[in-house]
Amino acid sequence: MSNLDHIQVWCVMCRGEIPDDRKRRRSNTCSQDCASKRNKYLRARTDARKCRFCGQPCTEEEKASYRAWRKWLREQAKVVVK
Repeated sequence: MSNLDHIQVWCVMCRGEIPDDRKRRRSNTCSQDCASKRNKYLRARTDARKCRFCGQPCTEEEKASYRAWRKWLREQAKVVVK
């Protein structure tokens, strides 16, 4: 008997009650469908901030800022080496 059997735990996506078998696995969602929706939401939230593959900024303003920062770093490295 799990210590979570008597506690009501709610799904973070649909607010439905999480079944006992998923409670035992410490799941945040009530079904595989809600789990996939949650994963898509988290991925979209991350993709809005940065590239999922390289970690660099993804909007045009962020890209321009990133390029300026990298240029500044290269210039600083030349000053240190001299």
